[in-house]
Amino acid sequence: MFAFADAFIERSAALDPIAATDYGIDRYDDQLTDFSLEHESERSDFLRSSLASLTTLTPGDDIDRIGKEVMVERLTATLGLAESGEHRRTFSVLSSPASQIRQVFAIQPAASPEHAEKIRSRLASVRAALESLARRPGRGLRKRAGAGPPSAARCGRPARHVRPGFVPG
Repeated sequence: MFAFADAFIERSAALDPIAATDYGIDRYDDQLTDFSLEHESERSDFLRSSLASLTTLTPGDDIDRIGKEVMVERLTATLGLAESGEHRRTFSVLSSPASQIRQVFAIQPAASPEHAEKIRSRLASVRAALESLARRPGRGLRKRAGAGPPSAARCGRPARHVRPGFVPG
């Protein structure tokens, strides 16, 4: 179970670098999450395959049994939420991909030259992350096909203000 959990966390971190930073995994601090529907589909496929793999594992003791039950419940709930598209319908100042992009810089370590380099790399990725968000359609948000929330359409604008050399170092 522990090997499965470790591999799951590692792959999850690679698929969502912002969440990785939030979890304290610093290997992806030079990247931002891709918010495109294609990448979202990849994350859902990963959840499905992980859930299928997890159901084949046999717990060795009560700790493993409880761990497996919790992981099955969490993966099932996360997959259900992803498949419903509800996270694309919920868009607020406090909880949105645009907010995650902004907030990740506040929680990212910045004490060393190595940290500064990772921040510069991540800053260089802001435009692409915002564009991946702005390109995805907002299913269920409006009756017009392909219409996203107004704030999603504006996400590409702030990226013009990110320029090389923004982080001193």
